[in-house]
Amino acid sequence: MDIVEPSPPDLNAPEANPARYFIFVILCLIVLGGMLWTGLRIPPPPPPPEIKADPVLARGYEVYMRQCVACHGLQGKGDGPRAMSTPVKPRNLVDEPWKYGEDEAAVTKIVREGGPNGVMPAFGTALNAAELKAVVKYVQRFRKRLDLQPVAVD
Repeated sequence: MDIVEPSPPDLNAPEANPARYFIFVILCLIVLGGMLWTGLRIPPPPPPPEIKADPVLARGYEVYMRQCVACHGLQGKGDGPRAMSTPVKPRNLVDEPWKYGEDEAAVTKIVREGGPNGVMPAFGTALNAAELKAVVKYVQRFRKRLDLQPVAVD
């Protein structure tokens, strides 16, 4: 009777080379990360006509879309894509009272120096004076939409 010797392991078989699995997983993570990164960089919608008509508001819209929308969201409701990962929920600029003031000086200070709790970053070095003024005007617009006059009911 002949004795059959087992064949040597196939070094190209996936189960024989765990480094292949590791490389495959790393490549999948890179592809997935790239897809997520580009997904977060979708261009913003064009500004509405009333924003386009005012050059300062139009500039504020651009700055808001570049610097603020990730946390505060398109409508300013604190529901941007990064809102879930912050330790404190970003301020809802539309429906909630503004804790540190709504006038131009107070909003400018918060945007320039950041939030007192350290969650909102300071944009004083990232924005020039014109950009700062423009984004403050644009952000205040969220709040002004709530300044409705009471109507008499008969």
